[in-house]
Amino acid sequence: ESGKWLAAYRTLQDLAPRLPHTSLVSIGDREADLFELFVLAQDPQSPRLLVRANRGRQRQVMTDQQLTPWWEHMSGLAVAGRLALALPRCGSHAARTAELDLRYGPVTLKPPQGLQDGPLALWAVYLREAAPPAGVEGVEWLLLTNVPTTDLEAVRERVRWYGARWGIDGTGYVYLDTQ
Repeated sequence: ESGKWLAAYRTLQDLAPRLPHTSLVSIGDREADLFELFVLAQDPQSPRLLVRANRGRQRQVMTDQQLTPWWEHMSGLAVAGRLALALPRCGSHAARTAELDLRYGPVTLKPPQGLQDGPLALWAVYLREAAPPAGVEGVEWLLLTNVPTTDLEAVRERVRWYGARWGIDGTGYVYLDTQ
């Protein structure tokens, strides 16, 4: 399964020179959370990449010469803003609006054991619902990208990109507002 994400990104890389005035963005779910994919996306001329992190990967970021689990690192950053997200009905859960805390910043990922590649510099956007309704699992996403994400407007854009993927899947959500 992971090979399809690498092949799709290589196809975008091949296509990019023929579309110099078009921004190509590869958007992947947790299945696309592959260190090798991030390696492909390191060339500044490569298409943009946005991937929802897979918590099961248990990756670590390098901070001040020490390693920290990336989810722990991101949840330790200051809240930079809030976002209201309208979530559709899902199974027995009613449609609702989730109020998400936003955190973002650069991260340096340690390569998995067995890979010869060095650490990778990426940008991360962490969205977490601080107070989900009783009995409902809160929204918690960690989005990784090769595109500098240095302010809330860039964070909003990354969330919209991820929302486009949901629309393709037909499960969609509606981006409402950022505070």
